[in-house]
Amino acid sequence: CVHENVDSSERVLIDDRPQLEAGQLHVLMLHGSRDGSLPPGKRLTAPFNDAELLAWGADYAALGHYHGPARIVDDEGVVRAAYAGSPIALAIDETGPRHVQVVTVEHNGMHRRVALEPLELDRRRLHRIEVSAAGASSPEGLQARIDEALETALVGTDALALVPLTGRTRPGIDLRIKSEDDTTRWFWLKIDASGLRPDYDLSIYRRGEPRTT
Repeated sequence: CVHENVDSSERVLIDDRPQLEAGQLHVLMLHGSRDGSLPPGKRLTAPFNDAELLAWGADYAALGHYHGPARIVDDEGVVRAAYAGSPIALAIDETGPRHVQVVTVEHNGMHRRVALEPLELDRRRLHRIEVSAAGASSPEGLQARIDEALETALVGTDALALVPLTGRTRPGIDLRIKSEDDTTRWFWLKIDASGLRPDYDLSIYRRGEPRTT
């Protein structure tokens, strides 16, 4: 497990490897970073590679730390470990359905079988819907564009929606809208205007005699 939010390079699967009792079913739970899969900005903690995990000997390893699903299989094609991912969206890039996993493990000494079944617990899904504000001259016009985009994406009352605005708009136009406060139409909505750029009228500088600035 992880008890502090700090980087950790200790390879625990090598340093802490107990003798497993033959004939028993062994499940490993590990909060760690799989080599070669660390997402940008994610902390390195309890790193391991596939060979180290398989050599540890567990019939199945339930992995945590990465928020996306991934599986590790052995030479026989049996799933021996998996990240279920986060059961809800925990960051603005975690769009779409999120799952936990129902895992069935059988090991009778000669045969090992592992079956994974994703289970969606939360109907709320994060949608990222980009809307161009170029040419919008009023909050009402921009609101209509956002409403159309949300309707096209079938965003409903259970949705979490992030709407990045793009394009160039004329400086001084008030494009603030109140749709973020409307909880009757969606569960959560955030308008991100950080991507907007000013559309300056440069024609006045092109007229007349050329000069330096």
